Amino acid sequence: MPLPHASENYPENTDKWAHVLMFFSLFFVWHITGFFRNGTLAFILALLGLTIEFIQKYTPYHRKADCLDLAADFAGILIAWLGAAFIQFLNRKAKI
Repeated sequence: MPLPHASENYPENTDKWAHVLMFFSLFFVWHITGFFRNGTLAFILALLGLTIEFIQKYTPYHRKADCLDLAADFAGILIAWLGAAFIQFLNRKAKI
């Protein structure tokens, strides 16, 4: 008897929001450490998203590479990057 797909139990596109939230969180956590510049961090996370989708293409567990998942990853990165830039802007403005 085949196992049911996990996506059958959730509303449509829930996994896309999970991708956005996951990459948003990864960006902000690493941004707070100050270890990477924002552009470098965005590149590394985008590469991670590409790698995850590439690996999923070759897994035998009903997984597939999805361009919308990748777009959601990039959206999370972009939203976090803009949020970080806005916070930096506010911090500079408060110091004046």
